[in-house]
Amino acid sequence: MKQFWRIYWPYIVLVLAVCLAYSNVYGNQFLLDDEFLILKNRFLQSSKYLRPLLLSCSTAGSGGADTFYRPLQGLVYFVLYQLNGPSVFGFHLLNVLLHAANACLVFVLGRKLGFSKLATLAAALLWALHPVHVEAITYISATADPLYAFFCLLGLCFLLPSFSTWRMIAGCLCFVLALASKETAIIFPLLAMLCIMLTYKERLTHVSFYRTIPLWLIAGVYLWLRMTWLHFNDFQFYKEPNITQKACGLGF
Repeated sequence: MKQFWRIYWPYIVLVLAVCLAYSNVYGNQFLLDDEFLILKNRFLQSSKYLRPLLLSCSTAGSGGADTFYRPLQGLVYFVLYQLNGPSVFGFHLLNVLLHAANACLVFVLGRKLGFSKLATLAAALLWALHPVHVEAITYISATADPLYAFFCLLGLCFLLPSFSTWRMIAGCLCFVLALASKETAIIFPLLAMLCIMLTYKERLTHVSFYRTIPLWLIAGVYLWLRMTWLHFNDFQFYKEPNITQKACGLGF
């Protein structure tokens, strides 16, 4: 037990801090985009809609048209909806738990980057409790933010310290899941390069950055898929239904 507390006490502190800071959110009702992403989203009501849920834009299930492609967020909402229906508690709990997990990953990343335990814990606490995160955690529809951050942070923790083959495979998988959560995850290869600059003695030589080539390839494939197969032809985020929605009869 003593060994357990010696290793895990920083994580316990971070989780408790996040849960306490956001303990008053569970009664907050659905509002704004929650109506389109959850309450009126028929894709969440039956498994027969899984295909359009995974291939259409984020608001297609309620008749919307946009170019936000976030299938993992939709899939997570589907699971929660099937378990508890449109319960605000479950959706709020999801965001809080994701944020607590992200705070722990910030701590892990700081340690992998070589910072001291206390300094890293202080930075992780500051990050976890900073007011800039309030909207992303308390607004149900903002799940995409802590979700993509989770996979980006997890991917960096996998990659460090060596960027070995198995670590790169795990990092690439996390990158794909992050892209499926929110478009902003496209910056992940740059974050990996930054980690190399902070940790590698050979950071001033271009050879070190060859390690990130698989990540750049994934980013390129993702952009190609958006522009071709998924038919999101531009980055104007509210527009006509994409070709998948039309094919499924979801043009409304």
